[in-house]
Amino acid sequence: LKFKLTVCTPMTFLPRFLRAANAEDKAKASYSQDKSNRLKCLTMYLTELGLQDYGMVHFRQSLIAAAAISLARKTLRFGEIWHYTLEHYSGYSLDELSTCERKLHQCHRKANGNKLQAIKRKNEGIDFLRISTVVEPLRTCISLPAGWRVRVSPCQQAKVFRSGPLLRLVVSRMLPFGR
Repeated sequence: LKFKLTVCTPMTFLPRFLRAANAEDKAKASYSQDKSNRLKCLTMYLTELGLQDYGMVHFRQSLIAAAAISLARKTLRFGEIWHYTLEHYSGYSLDELSTCERKLHQCHRKANGNKLQAIKRKNEGIDFLRISTVVEPLRTCISLPAGWRVRVSPCQQAKVFRSGPLLRLVVSRMLPFGR
């Protein structure tokens, strides 16, 4: 042993979870390497923002990594946010991620006004696809229970329904890539 111990961080879990996320997406016709790279960069950015927030300390490191992938997929408007492969390899369902995901979302929204700007500046570089400047955080972060669906109209208004009452919420727009 020689007493060489390390602390496990969310970065330990990200490569495995990202491979699981991309495995399912590669099977679909809508897969693109560019979208996969953006997912990786945004997930790493969200994870790093979570690492510097004291409110994230009580979450498991694997949960933070899984929630970062889920939030990144929502922000980048992936069709299926959390599929069976991700659930299998991460060990978390979408319902289990919601609290941690909301906290990460708060970190993402506060990133511009935060005193600690090193992570934001690092991710403004071309090596990281300028992900901190190109991608605008979602206005709301809502995880829907199983069986619920979202329809987005051309005017960017989402209707959340489950064979009954309608709930309207505004879906923010994502800035175009390369801006």
